[in-house]
Amino acid sequence: MTEILLYGNEEWSSYIADDNGKPLMKKIENGYYFIINDTDSNEEDIEWSEMYSVNAIVAVYDVDNNILYYYEIDT
Repeated sequence: MTEILLYGNEEWSSYIADDNGKPLMKKIENGYYFIINDTDSNEEDIEWSEMYSVNAIVAVYDVDNNILYYYEIDT
């Protein structure tokens, strides 16, 4: 589900996108990610696509280019 959050797929658009729905996050081949789900939800195992809103902090480190991407999502 993390890939949908960052990049989207055929069914869902990315949560990190420009005004036209184009993902802002480029595909990272070698890296690490860290996500804090800050959504007020009582369910621990709920999927991103099932949430009414998404509030999260996302950090992605691109090892090949030595770049850290940081996003805060509040829908």
